Amino acid sequence: MAHIQVKDGKSYLFWKDKWTNNILEQQFPQLNSFARDKALSVHSALNLNSSNDMFNLPPSHVAYKQLLSLNQILEETNLYRL
Repeated sequence: MAHIQVKDGKSYLFWKDKWTNNILEQQFPQLNSFARDKALSVHSALNLNSSNDMFNLPPSHVAYKQLLSLNQILEETNLYRL
């Protein structure tokens, strides 16, 4: 399996590009429906103060459960600092 190198994340879209094992808008469709910016870069998303800043709140119950899963993915993600 190929490993995707995101580098600084500025050229990858957080929701639409496959920079994790899955395309996030497909993996978390309900959560994506609450996203404030569907064209957010990976770099911008990972540099927010909180993942909650990405969403119109309050989310549905299903979207909240997806947010918890997304937070786990984000905690495991490191970008290269160029």
